[in-house]
Amino acid sequence: MQQHPIHNSPWFIRLLAWPALVLYAVSLLLYTIPPAHWWPMGILGIGWPYTWLAFGVLLLLLYRFRFAYRRFWLYSWCMGMLVMSNVWAMHTFSGQWSTQKENHLLRIMQWNCEQLAGIDTFHNRFSTDRSVAVQYIRQQQPDVIMMQDFQNYASPVLWSNLSLIRDTLGYPFVHFAPYFSDTKPWGTNTEGVIIFSRRPFIQTGRVQYPNREYAPYIGWADIAMNGKPVRLATTHFVSMHLNLGVLPADTFGFIYKQDTSVLVTGNKLKKLRYFQAYHTTQAQTLRAFLDTCAVPVILGADLNSVPTSYVYSKVKGPLKDAFLETGFGWGKTYRNSVLPNLRIDYLLHHPQLQVLQMHSHTLHISDHKPLLADFGWR
Repeated sequence: MQQHPIHNSPWFIRLLAWPALVLYAVSLLLYTIPPAHWWPMGILGIGWPYTWLAFGVLLLLLYRFRFAYRRFWLYSWCMGMLVMSNVWAMHTFSGQWSTQKENHLLRIMQWNCEQLAGIDTFHNRFSTDRSVAVQYIRQQQPDVIMMQDFQNYASPVLWSNLSLIRDTLGYPFVHFAPYFSDTKPWGTNTEGVIIFSRRPFIQTGRVQYPNREYAPYIGWADIAMNGKPVRLATTHFVSMHLNLGVLPADTFGFIYKQDTSVLVTGNKLKKLRYFQAYHTTQAQTLRAFLDTCAVPVILGADLNSVPTSYVYSKVKGPLKDAFLETGFGWGKTYRNSVLPNLRIDYLLHHPQLQVLQMHSHTLHISDHKPLLADFGWR
């Protein structure tokens, strides 16, 4: 009697095949199971591209050794291409970025500026870091700048970041949504999300996240583009501080007081579990806000989550991803990591809008890359 093909396969293939399929099948549910409900989904989301590639290597081995049901493995691997379409942008010949912009388009700059350092008067007013940011903004001439981790100092011994962009660079319309204000002997420091615009605001507002004393708002402002309203929204999902080691409890101050039990351990897994659970809450709140918007939205955000995550899928919903519309490759935006898939900063937009071009450039003043995109009506 002829032996079944599965019994002709080497033992290590038989050992790997079924457990790998189970793990891979579970990972395909990453858009449907929130990390708040089952924390391993958050870890699988970060490592998903590598899981998909490893499963592809296993698939080659299955065909090499003529493993039974290998076509089923092939179909499963192909299903993962739907997820990979959110990871890898395919516009190979998208063209070079042009600093010239037509008047009917809206140029948006999205950037987690990491406090926009270099503002103390013990150095030059425009220190090396600040001058780099100033030069970049002057060169690109965005109509709107949306920033996260923006700090402003009201002090006789420190320069004001708000005045720098509003007055020196010429963005007279400002909507600042600070989530904390800290008074020191030298003055007051405030931090939050902010929108600078050269076009007047029609209306502005902010939305607070629940269950947290200090969490960046959703800040929003409506402007007119070619006579029709567009809503600009910006937000920052809570940082996970994965690069921080074991630190004393008093290091984190009042902002992270409720997170002390996790942060002082320095354990990255605990931080991922803890903060990804709250990111789920933020994603659900942000999605509820976006669903109530009566005008087309452009969202600039640091979601602290990769495209293979529940958070990204929940926030994106029916919106378009500007990078996927025009870019190529991984599109990594977080600089301080060797992982190429850490695209955690986004420009998402309503389908009534289209992206004509998009650009990302490394500014060493921040650990995040700024995003630039030109928007128009379809």
